[in-house]
Amino acid sequence: MYYPHITELYMYKPPNCYTLDILRKCRLWAAKPERFNDPFDCDLEISVGITEDVMLESMRQRGDSESAIDEYKKSKLGADGKFAPEEQRRVDNLVQELIEENRNMGVLCLSEVCDSILMWSHYTENHKGVCFEFIRAEDNDFGDLELCSPVKYDRHYPIIDLGQMLLKQDGETFESMMKTKSGDWAYEKEWRLITKEGDQECPLPGPIS
Repeated sequence: MYYPHITELYMYKPPNCYTLDILRKCRLWAAKPERFNDPFDCDLEISVGITEDVMLESMRQRGDSESAIDEYKKSKLGADGKFAPEEQRRVDNLVQELIEENRNMGVLCLSEVCDSILMWSHYTENHKGVCFEFIRAEDNDFGDLELCSPVKYDRHYPIIDLGQMLLKQDGETFESMMKTKSGDWAYEKEWRLITKEGDQECPLPGPIS
């Protein structure tokens, strides 16, 4: 297990019925990024879209034949080598789908620490709530680094190159945009678990200890 020294993760909650539901239902609420208190968090700023060269290279990488690529050029690109209007609309729709998919993800926010004065103040209604301790182990989702991993703190939020994202297909861009926060938040020592659908309940990823 990566980060074997992190055997517990913590979640600060205010004193209300939704917090009690965590115990009653053994479920957590995975919020959409738009609900976060930092409006820049998980917000996509796209520097480079999907270009004609990237589209052709992606076809080569997935093993399309040269004849198929030539046919794509004839049917989807204009004489100037640019996307024909219909293909441009399709590519634009792909980009919009990616943005919407990002906005609709669910995120569980946790911390490495349970004794942060600031977090008790911000997230537990001025120290009147609770802090849940979850076990992080190899046999639960908290111990799966592909699902749950620490946030990276940086001075700048990531700017997304969709072309590279399409070509690399390694999840690096997704990780960067979902798990990068301003260095001002570093005191939280946050970890995030990403779910496919936001604003809904999900099973506990690991037991409450």
